[in-house]
Amino acid sequence: MNVYELGNQDSWVLSEIAWLNNKLGYYKKALECLEQLQETQSIDDWMRLEMAVAHNGLGAYDQALALMEEIKEDKLTGLGIEKAYALSRLERFDEALELYLKENQDSVFINTEIAYIYSRQDRYDLEEPFIRRAYEGGRQDAWVLSEYAKVMSYEHHDYEKAISLLK
Repeated sequence: MNVYELGNQDSWVLSEIAWLNNKLGYYKKALECLEQLQETQSIDDWMRLEMAVAHNGLGAYDQALALMEEIKEDKLTGLGIEKAYALSRLERFDEALELYLKENQDSVFINTEIAYIYSRQDRYDLEEPFIRRAYEGGRQDAWVLSEYAKVMSYEHHDYEKAISLLK
């Protein structure tokens, strides 16, 4: 027997499809799988987190937070990051920072998110080490480059460095 013979009603198959859809950024499809799964079994912490990931991806941050507040296992992998992401998008920056600062500071994503929060608060002095780590960690897209240039010009008045980052 293979996975296809089990059909789309199998709870393990549905949960894996949901997880993979979230990883691919297909948040609506992930939610559909999880909702279908919810019809046949009670929702657990893992399902709540996957539903929250999907809601975050769709921009439904309040819904994501509500689901995460129901999670009993506070050590669930990814919970702190997802919660911080939703909080930051809802401009609850202090709460988001508290969670992000507990995460791995070697992560380009975490450094980018912390830089985002400080940027939104016009705290370029605090943003600088995080945006620099994101840049040095390999994220050199338009947002990071423009933020790094902003820090160089506002904090250090190093306009040449700012220009070089944007060229």
